[in-house]
Amino acid sequence: MNEYSHDDEPDIDLLKIDPAVEREQVERLEKLRAGRDAGAVDAAASELKRRAEGTDNLMPAILGCARAGMTIGEIVGVMKDVFGEYREKPIY
Repeated sequence: MNEYSHDDEPDIDLLKIDPAVEREQVERLEKLRAGRDAGAVDAAASELKRRAEGTDNLMPAILGCARAGMTIGEIVGVMKDVFGEYREKPIY
């Protein structure tokens, strides 16, 4: 018998995003991607990758990516390709 068990579950309010807000955000993202210079985005991403593979300061390249119109997800994706993704080692 578990003496620390609880019969009543806590009531947790979950965040629910209005589908209209989601559609609006997707449209804004599509508009951003359509309106940016693809060549500038590729050049900025390449510069970030080059710096990440070496020992150069990443901040100027990250700012260049943002100025080219890259999203945070795209910038992080470039860095994940180089550095990988941290996975905490489980301790039992």
